Amino acid sequence: MSLFLLLIPVGLLLYSFWRVIRQPVFLISIVFFQVIGAGLFFDRIRPLWAPAKLLPPPLIIFSWLILLLFLYYTLTYTEFARSGFKQILFPFVPPYDYIVLALFVLWCFSFVSSLLLYSGDADVVWTGLTYLTMFGGYFFLRNLFIKTPSKNFEDFLNFIVLVNYFVLVVFITDRLLNLQALSGVSYIVYDQGDSILRTFLPSNFFWLGMSYAFSRKRWGVINVAGVIISAVAAILGGTRSLLLIALLLFVLSVFLQLIKKSNSKYWVGRTLAMLVTAGLLVAAATIFFQENTSYVLERINQPGMFSIDNSDSTLSPRISAAQDIMDLINKDTPLLGVGFKEYPVGHTNGISYNLFADGEWLAVLWRYGYAGVVLFALLYFWSLFESLKHYFFSTDEMSSYWLMVFLLVVASALFGLVTWTIHNDGQYYVLALLPFTLLSVGLFKSKRRND
Repeated sequence: MSLFLLLIPVGLLLYSFWRVIRQPVFLISIVFFQVIGAGLFFDRIRPLWAPAKLLPPPLIIFSWLILLLFLYYTLTYTEFARSGFKQILFPFVPPYDYIVLALFVLWCFSFVSSLLLYSGDADVVWTGLTYLTMFGGYFFLRNLFIKTPSKNFEDFLNFIVLVNYFVLVVFITDRLLNLQALSGVSYIVYDQGDSILRTFLPSNFFWLGMSYAFSRKRWGVINVAGVIISAVAAILGGTRSLLLIALLLFVLSVFLQLIKKSNSKYWVGRTLAMLVTAGLLVAAATIFFQENTSYVLERINQPGMFSIDNSDSTLSPRISAAQDIMDLINKDTPLLGVGFKEYPVGHTNGISYNLFADGEWLAVLWRYGYAGVVLFALLYFWSLFESLKHYFFSTDEMSSYWLMVFLLVVASALFGLVTWTIHNDGQYYVLALLPFTLLSVGLFKSKRRND
């Protein structure tokens, strides 16, 4: 079994190396594989995680990104030499990239102040450097994708989406056959003695695959299969927010396409087809996945689920955690947060829990204060505005790209209300700003095309 599972990451690596011959950008797929990690069984490829004893996983992945970028620019040396190496760095797209730059400046201030305030805590240093990889990943990947020819970039993006669908297939197989091969990347929710596997893919990757499928003007077999696979995985994961946000993304995609008057009859037909497919999926889930379906329905029908006063609701603990966080930072530096100090722990009924487990914005508030919340909110709002504007004014193949980015940003913003999407406790910080990276790349390519 172990040997068979090892064939999956090895096969993906060999395929990527084969594509590198004609499309060097596929070198970066290794970083995406590392971020997914055990979801693709890449935790079994030990050389990719050296030196594991010296650096935490996010810094190892960032080190690999630097190495792969060096190899990429080496492979394309002739092209860069002809341009006098001016294409390695690109100008920013104002004001969008300046918002990210402002967040980087805020990180610098938080890091320096944390070093001064918590000088004896080594974890503060590692945590701060881990968050630094977010900005490094944003700017390095942004410049790389801008440099990459549009056809190669499109092929690379298509490949990453297919890999996402493959991860979901692995998860579904693992869940149905009870292989427990993915336990290294998943956490277990115990419900009346039953265990349900819920975490199976970094959230931005999951939403990328779904946004990609919903944004296509024409649905092929792969897009339909991707939507169905994603829906089944969400049901098996037992997470209400995944299902609700996925439904919202579909409604938005149809609504925006109809507004743009893009073959309204076709989109009405697609809507009816999706409703029938959804009904069949629910029926199949009820029959074959009774444990998961019962769990999801029980959580959806939970009395007072959105009640603030109900202690059993999901909204009440989040509001309580937000109040606790605001009380804590108001005692120190509310404007700029407390920096990279360890997250505080709450206690309910004798059980300890992380106050940030159910909200991205709480983590931002703790790390960067109200200034960070304002900047991240501005980044989201500006991303939604730019992607929607370019979608309506785009008449070429970029139209689907802009719709995909818009849906991805919407999903990231909404999912951040219930869990981590950027400041995760996992290893994917290098790609944490992926939705904004894709938007910045699109803005630059559109600007260059118009010029």
